[in-house]
Amino acid sequence: MKHWWEIATPQTPEAPKLRTVAYYRHSAQDRQENSIPIQQDQVRQFTQEFGIEIIKEHADAGKSGLDVEGRPAFTEMMDEWVKKRKDFDYVLCLDVSRFGRFQDIDLSAQYSAECKQHGKQVICTTIGKPREDDPLYPVYVQFERFRAAPAARPVALVAVGHGRATVSKCACWSKIDHLRAASDGICRVKAVHGRKTAAATTVVQSPFLSPSAV
Repeated sequence: MKHWWEIATPQTPEAPKLRTVAYYRHSAQDRQENSIPIQQDQVRQFTQEFGIEIIKEHADAGKSGLDVEGRPAFTEMMDEWVKKRKDFDYVLCLDVSRFGRFQDIDLSAQYSAECKQHGKQVICTTIGKPREDDPLYPVYVQFERFRAAPAARPVALVAVGHGRATVSKCACWSKIDHLRAASDGICRVKAVHGRKTAAATTVVQSPFLSPSAV
């Protein structure tokens, strides 16, 4: 204030910035568009859009994602950062396959659950940050884990409402909001490989379904 009669305008304190660590992985068999520098650029762009600060980046170059053995950066991230530190909120990676191409998709879920147990959420930037009221997000992530497995060739079957219409796709949805169902708002998603069912039918109520959406 320059004069005594001026009233100071209280400044609103800025909200604390969310913090994250990032994980990148590129195997010898991966295409160039999955290179670590490209992953870094896309993940950093995501953090800028959502106001998230990266405090540590972990990278495994030339490492297979079939398991965690031989991935020192992933092991360090889990043991020294996720389990021991409490100064960040997320673990970011470009997509599910960068986190790991586990043959057993329950292993991928297990490591994500360990992160959650220690107060960190795994977010794949190609999927995006989930809404708190979105029950389909875990289903979609699990489907992506199945699709990331090297031997998997998934088909998504969506049986919906009146008339039992069925939609088949040989790859995942580009965005989860593309998934729609009929007027009863019930969506049943089942991933199959050949004649063997890879995931049991999951019944969920979606908040964005409308009577006219098919």
